Amino acid sequence: MLVGDGAFQMTGWNFPRARVRAEPHCDRAQQFWLRTERQIQDGAYNDVRLWHYSRLPEIFGAGRGFVVRTETELDTALEESKKWTKSFCLLDVTA
Repeated sequence: MLVGDGAFQMTGWNFPRARVRAEPHCDRAQQFWLRTERQIQDGAYNDVRLWHYSRLPEIFGAGRGFVVRTETELDTALEESKKWTKSFCLLDVTA
């Protein structure tokens, strides 16, 4: 499953109850959208803090999180997530 920041912030809380293994990708694309939105209508609601998505499994008490910044880290995270069969893996992919 691939999701962006905004979609994950709305639906990501369902991951601890997931019945299937999922490897979501969360990027920082929403920051672009929020800058665009600010041009249309400014307000404090546009000030969204960046989440440390890779740490959410600690909060959920299940899953495994990875921070991915390079192709090598992505390869490693994908290989490790294939081995993790207990629950979901969350890959926080940034550019």
